[in-house]
Amino acid sequence: MDIGFSSRECDPWATYVDKRTKEAAGQTGAESLNDVQKRIYELVKKNGRATRTEVMKSLRLSSAELKAQLTPLMHADLIKERGEGGTMYPTIPKS
Repeated sequence: MDIGFSSRECDPWATYVDKRTKEAAGQTGAESLNDVQKRIYELVKKNGRATRTEVMKSLRLSSAELKAQLTPLMHADLIKERGEGGTMYPTIPKS
């Protein structure tokens, strides 16, 4: 069910607040991720990039589940999405 998954993925204010809140709690990087988010992060990191479809198939997630798990990863600046040829690829940002 997709009800309740209306969070915005590209929200600079949410990114700022998320990073500052985690810094204040002494958390950095992937420390505060849940198990699914860690699996997504590791998959994208291992492959360099992956389409949303590849991530969904590999981790057996629905589109709504993936969106809900990608949003915190994007707000934490651990994953960015880049468009290429009309396809969005979750990638690890270059430092």
